[in-house]
Amino acid sequence: MRPNGIFGCARPARLSRVRLWPVAYIARRQVTIAVEGSAETANGRRWAQTMNEALVELFRHKTWATVLLIEACRGLDEDVLDATTPGTYGTIRETLHHLVGADESYLATVTGQRPADPLPSEQVSLETLADLTRQLGPRWEALARDPEIATREVTTRDGWRTPAAIPMAQAIHHAECHRGHVLSVLGAHSIEIPGLDIGEDLDVWHHGIAVGLMQEVTPAPG
Repeated sequence: MRPNGIFGCARPARLSRVRLWPVAYIARRQVTIAVEGSAETANGRRWAQTMNEALVELFRHKTWATVLLIEACRGLDEDVLDATTPGTYGTIRETLHHLVGADESYLATVTGQRPADPLPSEQVSLETLADLTRQLGPRWEALARDPEIATREVTTRDGWRTPAAIPMAQAIHHAECHRGHVLSVLGAHSIEIPGLDIGEDLDVWHHGIAVGLMQEVTPAPG
């Protein structure tokens, strides 16, 4: 039976419970053995710590880019927010709501804690979506810093057991995918937002510049 995806994003039809878990378990054990069996245990810890910092930066970018896009869309007319184009999730308004709602749901899957006041299925203001994204951001970063989180066993809302690494990776992928949908709608309707170059200004390079992690170096003379 095909499992239902969280917030309407379906998983591949051919995955089976019998096959999915052993593969994930073997991969988890391979990583654990590789780190624990390192010639230098300290090197193994440093490797894991370095990888965690890379994951933290990916979640920081997710929060930054999503908030930037939502804030940019707050200045659009209502008819623009209700615009869509073939091949995308839906209207701009619907897509942003879905993006943030799914992000909240993925976090609940990883932590095992359901939000006390979850995002309602009814449409809310873009300001509310931006505020919720800002609130979720630090929690994702804290999880990314946990060296044990990737192999922790969790159960999805629709009954799939998996290492936490899977819903965490899905959260990053899902946000990127639907930000792209919003940009596609804007581009299809020739809508330009001042200060937001379609696509490029939301990439990781621009995030690095915005948070001071990238500095332009003056080429050495001659």
